[in-house]
Amino acid sequence: MSTATEQPMISATIITLNEAACLQRCLASAQWMDELVVVDSGSGDATCDIARQFSARVIQHNFEDFGSQKNFAAEQARHDWIFSIDADEEITPALAAEIRQVVAAPEAHACYAVPRENIYFGKPLRHVMGIDAPVRLYRKSVCQFDGPVHEKVVGAEAGRLENNLRHYSCETFDAWQTKHRTYLHMDAKQKYADGRRCSLANMVAAPAHVFLLRYLRLQGFRDGYAGFRVALEMALSAARYEIYLARLGRR
Repeated sequence: MSTATEQPMISATIITLNEAACLQRCLASAQWMDELVVVDSGSGDATCDIARQFSARVIQHNFEDFGSQKNFAAEQARHDWIFSIDADEEITPALAAEIRQVVAAPEAHACYAVPRENIYFGKPLRHVMGIDAPVRLYRKSVCQFDGPVHEKVVGAEAGRLENNLRHYSCETFDAWQTKHRTYLHMDAKQKYADGRRCSLANMVAAPAHVFLLRYLRLQGFRDGYAGFRVALEMALSAARYEIYLARLGRR
């Protein structure tokens, strides 16, 4: 815990649902922060018990969407500086030191993007996923999350941290595929509500474009067979997205 009076205090916020398998690693890496806030949406496993073992404040709140849930978590926090961390992520010691340094700087930005080291299926995927540096460190008096899925922090121009946040994503391809398609469906529903409709042209052309982008331009081939499978799934998902929109239009 921070003890220096001149050091701004930071609250770590985590939203959870049945995250017992990975939450301990996440909270252990964030325990140096001044407050741990866990907003749970009805876990049936040991998630809440694990959170309390780390002296986190556990708050139950019905899940509406990712952006709203993360904003609710920030509202419960006692401090202005928020580090929003997912249960499958881990703050490295180097990143922890950098966070302390930037929030204490007089010229600090109101928010910071944090590069992620993505570990899928037990190995780092450094290419096919592209550049991944979401804003996670921010002042809630200035910024907030926007968007129901693939939510982003808005409200100020972001600085960028140098050290990585480790992201331990799905351990198997099938688990990632299921999760990816769930998010795809959620995003399609939101875009449909915003006026987006099915495009036959996109259904035909987008898969080839996405595959070439992921596998060749981003050099997903350097991630081996896993890179090929991810690039192919993302390509097929481009067509699947249009199919989702078409089905929504027939309701």
